[in-house]
Amino acid sequence: MEYEGAHSWSIRSIAEYAYCPRLFYLVAVEGLNADNEHTVKGKIIHKTVDRPTSLPCAKDNVGKEETPQGNMRSLTLYDKDNELMGILDYVEFDGDCAVPVEYRKGRAPRVDAELWEVDRIQLGLQAHLLKSAGYHVEQVGVYYSQNNEKRYFPADKSLVSEAIEKASRAKKAAESSTRPEPTKDTWKCDGCSLAEACLPFETNKLLSKRPAKTPYPPRMDGLHVIAQTDGVGIGCRGNCLIFRDAEMRPVKELPLAGMESLTVYGNVQVSTQALSRMAAQDVHVTYATNAGKLLYHLDSGSKTGVHIRKSQFEKLADQQARLELARSLIAAKISNQRTILLRNARGERDAGARLKELREKAESATSMEALRGIEGAAARTYFQSLAKALKNEEIASAFAKNGRKRRPAPDPFNACLSFCYALLANECTTALTTAHLDPGLGALHEYRPGRPALACDIMEVFRPLIADSVALSLINKRLIKPSDFKSTAEGTMLGERGRTALFSCMEKRMRETVTHPAFDYKIDYRRMIHLHAKLIAGWMRGDYDSLHFLMTR
Repeated sequence: MEYEGAHSWSIRSIAEYAYCPRLFYLVAVEGLNADNEHTVKGKIIHKTVDRPTSLPCAKDNVGKEETPQGNMRSLTLYDKDNELMGILDYVEFDGDCAVPVEYRKGRAPRVDAELWEVDRIQLGLQAHLLKSAGYHVEQVGVYYSQNNEKRYFPADKSLVSEAIEKASRAKKAAESSTRPEPTKDTWKCDGCSLAEACLPFETNKLLSKRPAKTPYPPRMDGLHVIAQTDGVGIGCRGNCLIFRDAEMRPVKELPLAGMESLTVYGNVQVSTQALSRMAAQDVHVTYATNAGKLLYHLDSGSKTGVHIRKSQFEKLADQQARLELARSLIAAKISNQRTILLRNARGERDAGARLKELREKAESATSMEALRGIEGAAARTYFQSLAKALKNEEIASAFAKNGRKRRPAPDPFNACLSFCYALLANECTTALTTAHLDPGLGALHEYRPGRPALACDIMEVFRPLIADSVALSLINKRLIKPSDFKSTAEGTMLGERGRTALFSCMEKRMRETVTHPAFDYKIDYRRMIHLHAKLIAGWMRGDYDSLHFLMTR
């Protein structure tokens, strides 16, 4: 908050510091925010007291007829000297005496229990603000909504002094460029809305080898919508998206609640009203060509995550850090290539041994040029043997002859691979945006206008496990037919039916679960991509020094 040119710290953020210094840093310093069932319930409880009461409340009014009597809701007060501001839920006035009352969604503790530390700090600062405004504060109160009970506690000097001292410590913590470590009282993390951004269990695991708890929920089951039929129009009505055919007839209606992404392929029209509504709901919107090439990704314009992106720019300016990240990514990629090859082309043991050797070399590469050479050698070995995993002889022969080629794809399997890679790049771009990283600045892939370099980096780990696996399934399980492809001067491309089959197979793969090697819990592939993006963000912020990417057996 800004007050007469000076920064004012919210007393709510100081209370968050008392609960968890890392939570305070993420919210007050980095500007991260998120809702869950607990925060939504809290907002419902505060719905009444969040409507300000229009009553005079100034130091000059103390002792005069205009002095507030009764109560006041959502009262805003400042302390310029201590750089504090607060919006008090509810204040009971009696002449020049005031009693601040804080609203809580939970149940009142047992009768002889004292105030929780968070309540002590928040009410202590509220008492301080009221005293600074000229009022006498002898009591503070808490209203517990779950059992509709209000309790009062004495507002002695120790309550206020403890709160002021905590505010001073919070301000010092905010001056640091490093996040505080996650709390060791991990029971606090279970209901925290920022647990996914904080990664407390994973960070503690990497720092002290403590076991990591499976994230909740283990799956990302939001709605991921794909629009690909030429002439379709997308509008909105209320809190729903309306899909219309080329004759403007409504064909489908989908609620925005629970929707996570919309991907548009080809000539599909989206209204500005629908885009605005999706931006307000944080629905990620991606535009791509019919061939799957990413055109652009719409960001809702979130102002959070500046510190994370600043750390990203600083970290990747260090050539050694870039090499460290690139080594970890390529080693994981080669390991996963070997796994896919041994699973699907069982006779290629020599190629598997070669890939194992190249993975070990990647882990100890001393330069980016050497690492790229190792990656290229692994790719040649992998794709030469991958042709033998294809059960359709005609498609296998064409791929063996052409090898891995793109722009244009010369055969059906290359077309499937290219389209799957485009979908995977979109998923990785969304994950990086959610983690407040800049997808355009990477480590392995050099910056180039229009290229999401960091998304290309992170997708290296998942190319074999997701994209290559989906492409093999489409051919080997006959989910896609030769008639689903069309050959033009631009190369071989999937038709609408082929794309539909590919989307279905890709979504099924994204919902399959896999075990993370460092944390020993199972989550689905889409959540795994988001986890990797957040782990990279934590590494760039200095939360830990080691990087652990997905490698399957």
